[in-house]
Amino acid sequence: SMGLKVAYYSVLAILFYTFYAAYFNVWTALGAEMTSDYKERNSIRSMVAYIAVPLMLLGSSGTIAMVGLFSARGISYGRSWFYAATALAIIMLLGAFTVVKTVKEVPPSLTEEEKAALKAERLSVKKLIKDYGSFLKLKLYRKIIIFSLLFVVGYLMMDKAIVYMMVNCLGLGEAQQSLFWVMNTVISTACIPLVFGIANKWDKRKAMFLFTAAYLIGLVIWFVFGMVSVVPFVLFVI
Repeated sequence: SMGLKVAYYSVLAILFYTFYAAYFNVWTALGAEMTSDYKERNSIRSMVAYIAVPLMLLGSSGTIAMVGLFSARGISYGRSWFYAATALAIIMLLGAFTVVKTVKEVPPSLTEEEKAALKAERLSVKKLIKDYGSFLKLKLYRKIIIFSLLFVVGYLMMDKAIVYMMVNCLGLGEAQQSLFWVMNTVISTACIPLVFGIANKWDKRKAMFLFTAAYLIGLVIWFVFGMVSVVPFVLFVI
């Protein structure tokens, strides 16, 4: 039934994003752990972006290509998606394993006693809850939580709306959708120097405000003019 489908999707979506956040949050925080220099952190993040953005193409067009490849070999559509997801999960695990083996977890200046105490704290659920309680007392931290929540909700709606728009509004086939993700990757990669250049010249907060404002203005424009053919869609991507 439709009700069961909604419940099934909701539970799996919550589980997926919980595990994804556990992976992604640590990954994004790693640069800050490796250096305390502001510009050096930006440099690390820019290098990550140069690698991550093309790899995102693997998770978009690559996924569709893998599904098509498996389906062509007589594998069911549902099973093809399962195999594609498994392949991407293996890539993520290999990446995480490489980081664990190559990046030092604690500064070498710590004594063995300090390392042991640090590990004991990390394994303490009580300490974790206490830390979150102390964080919530900070006004800035509460603002970051509210911003993050609103941003993620808005981003997920926008992200899923793009796929819906390509399929149901523009009637784009799989090949055309793949072309969109290729364009998206190329343009995103080209913008990396601009984004981090502005972040270094001003700061991340101002850079984020600038690009988010530009993005919102673009969304309002295309909401007014509509998205009824491929040409305005291409301009929307840019």
